[in-house]
Amino acid sequence: MNSTVDNWLPRLVRRLDSLDIGDWTRSDVDRVLAELGWSIDVEDAGLLRTDLPGGRAGLGTDLDDGPVLSVPIPDGTDLRAAWSLVQEVLGRPTLRGGPGPWLRWRSEDTTIRLDARSIDLLPTERFEMTELRTFAHDPDACPYLWCISDGDQFLPGDRPVDDWDELARRLGTTVAGLISDLPALGELPVTLSVHGRVSEPDEEPATCYFKFGERGLRLEVPADPWPERVEALTALGWTPPSGEWITALTDDTFDWVTTPEGSASFAAEPGADAELAAHLAVGALKDLGLTPQGLSYRVGREGESLSAHLPSVGIAR
Repeated sequence: MNSTVDNWLPRLVRRLDSLDIGDWTRSDVDRVLAELGWSIDVEDAGLLRTDLPGGRAGLGTDLDDGPVLSVPIPDGTDLRAAWSLVQEVLGRPTLRGGPGPWLRWRSEDTTIRLDARSIDLLPTERFEMTELRTFAHDPDACPYLWCISDGDQFLPGDRPVDDWDELARRLGTTVAGLISDLPALGELPVTLSVHGRVSEPDEEPATCYFKFGERGLRLEVPADPWPERVEALTALGWTPPSGEWITALTDDTFDWVTTPEGSASFAAEPGADAELAAHLAVGALKDLGLTPQGLSYRVGREGESLSAHLPSVGIAR
């Protein structure tokens, strides 16, 4: 990150975090602008004159015509480095998600949002109500593909899916977003597991693991309960068991990997295509007689469960 951003971004965040914007009325915003020493551009009411690099910020009305302060981030800024600078001031973000990716630091009255384009100051209640309405009333739009929450942050509900093809499409889109976003935030490694009960409640569920690491995506399906279904899985695109370590698979090749302990799993090497991985995972679960309504997911890393929300996938958390 360049020294200019190093100098002004932490200072800006401290100023934004210390503001009391009251009820976020226009008079409240005018008062805060005066405190900051910023003014509305006389030729463009959507722009602000500031003491920041470039001399401009935005005064938007994206949330039901309510005001939003938006400060552009210079082109080429490393989001991960910017996150580190902001985190030194505000602590760990309350929420991080994508596509984007983006980060949020939430308080009862205001939310500070950072992505690669801007750092925004938003009215928390109005911003979250806008997201809730989007979830409730627009079946084709989700405000985000994925989100990880720290603490007891409320997250909207999911849109159930009852069709396997639609589940594969949604899952592929979400997995592609995670492949793109997680490295930028330094969240790796992370594992998304999709699972369902095959028979008795006390038996281990059938599970597909999407493992996101520094080298990309790795897909794993434990051999149990699939050992009698090799022919069906081969027809889906899996390669039958080799009984040996697989050390040199191409990006779009899937095989059965035997671990040193003798257990086995289907796997895709890092870099596997998200759409293909979703298709193979959904096909394997469908072959066991499961239904989309009987599936759920979990997101975590070794030794840690993450409070994650994948709203567009359409299966239960």
